[in-house]
Amino acid sequence: MKNKTSKSFFILFTIMLFFIEIVLSTSYRNIYGYYKSPVILFLSATILGALILYLSIRSSKVQDISHEKLNYKITHATILLSLWLIGFTSSVVISNQCFNTWHIDIYDYTLSDVIPQIGWMVKRFLNGETPYQLITVWTYDLFPTYQTFQWAPYCLAEIFNFDYRWVPFGVLSISLGLFHKIQISSKIGFYYKCIFSILPWLILILFIYSGMQQYANTVESLIAAYYLLFALSLFYSSTFIKASMTIICLLSRYSLILWLPLLCLSLFFKNKASTVRYIVYVISGVLVFYVIPFLYSDPLIFIKGFEYHTLAANNLWNHPYENLQNTIFTGLGLSGFFYDFVDGDILTRLAVLKKAHILLSTGFVILCSVAFFIYREMINNTELYLLGTFKIYLAIFYGFIQLPFHYLFLVPLFVSLICVFKLISNLK
Repeated sequence: MKNKTSKSFFILFTIMLFFIEIVLSTSYRNIYGYYKSPVILFLSATILGALILYLSIRSSKVQDISHEKLNYKITHATILLSLWLIGFTSSVVISNQCFNTWHIDIYDYTLSDVIPQIGWMVKRFLNGETPYQLITVWTYDLFPTYQTFQWAPYCLAEIFNFDYRWVPFGVLSISLGLFHKIQISSKIGFYYKCIFSILPWLILILFIYSGMQQYANTVESLIAAYYLLFALSLFYSSTFIKASMTIICLLSRYSLILWLPLLCLSLFFKNKASTVRYIVYVISGVLVFYVIPFLYSDPLIFIKGFEYHTLAANNLWNHPYENLQNTIFTGLGLSGFFYDFVDGDILTRLAVLKKAHILLSTGFVILCSVAFFIYREMINNTELYLLGTFKIYLAIFYGFIQLPFHYLFLVPLFVSLICVFKLISNLK
């Protein structure tokens, strides 16, 4: 894409799509109603991914971001760091206000059982017990559903006796610090660097203000940090880095699992030996951090956790229609269409949604894999192709989940941040 006007239009269109995704996920969630809003959100996210796919054909070969060097004036560096610190400090203050307003207690599940569940798992683990035991201290029994890297980092908070919610904030801050280092080392213009220095924090702040209670009672910023780092790892040549981030994502919120065959396929055609190493690393990591310490003693713990998700969805879908605004009709996911327009009882409608979810997600990955196999010589930038398909895959995966809670959609927003940055940096 050599025409300057075409590049400018391409960038403006990308920014518009990202803006739509941000506002429809935060301040203006559900503004067009629970039918139109999720469709517009889904389309904006999908088209953004499609633009990345287009750029993967028209772009030049990727540069390993681990080799990029800092190259800017000291005054520019000071401005960029100041912007990042302003965003960080503002987020700390706002987060602290939220945490002080909504306190957490592992015995109090009335607002959310997310952090209380993590608390019980951590306490059991530190006491030498298996964390995967039925929690029976509430008015309902719950079998823990979280994988290792979704609860283990909170051992630090338990040991040093500080609020659990600073753990995900801290991990997200570290990931945004890495992103800041990468973007200021890139070849994009100074004004773009200023925008990307503050933009991640603005996204987080908008997300907090659009759902302060959910932010205070959930820990999705940890998963957002993981997925942001995974998206960045696609641009590292190191197989170990890719595998490490894959393991962490698989053993937290394993949404990416159906997409991984496409990553393996791309690695295979690039370097067969690195593909073998990647697979060995990932399998070894899953064995060491999940199978051997936990699954080996109770092979059914994953199935029990998965069954709880189905049970929870069934229970919440059976609530009175007017109480579904925060579970099904959030303006974020497409589950409302299945609730209203699929014939049958709740179990039938949920079954149809689950089938659509799996078929669309799997079908998209198969389609992209076949396309890569046939047209791989036309793809100049495999990493951009992977990022674009990953973005569309997440749009499908999150668009068709059974319970599209607001807090879940922080993850695709931060993946979009990487998409926009990579698009602009490849056009500059």
